Amino acid sequence: MATKKEIKVNEAAPALLLVQEESTNPLQQKVVELEGSIKQLQEQIKDLTKTRDNLTQQVFDRDKQKIKDDQEHKLVVEAIKKESEIKAKQMEELSTKFNDLAKLFDEYIKGADDMVELSKLFLRNNLRTQELLQNKIKAFNGEEGDKK
Repeated sequence: MATKKEIKVNEAAPALLLVQEESTNPLQQKVVELEGSIKQLQEQIKDLTKTRDNLTQQVFDRDKQKIKDDQEHKLVVEAIKKESEIKAKQMEELSTKFNDLAKLFDEYIKGADDMVELSKLFLRNNLRTQELLQNKIKAFNGEEGDKK
């Protein structure tokens, strides 16, 4: 197939028109089509490469953020563990002090009970002494009572 592609005017000979006819054969057309396809595929490859690079960067950024979050989580967990240990130690100390205070209070109660019992003993002794002395006074005065 012969097609007219372009017409060139020769400036040296204005009267002559040169017509170039180019004959294309089917293989050349196929080569041209394949070259066009290659360019399209190369563009698609570039686009896919950019997409892949973007996705890879996103994955990298997510992994980096995850590592950062894990480190922060570990720090928070360690801080909470330390705080928990401190609180447990404080509770143990308070429990020990409370037990000591309870023992002291028990001793105070026992001492107070002993003082009450001693006061009762003194009271009984004083009452008995008073009774005996009143009997002696009555006997001395000639009233009924013991004459001892």
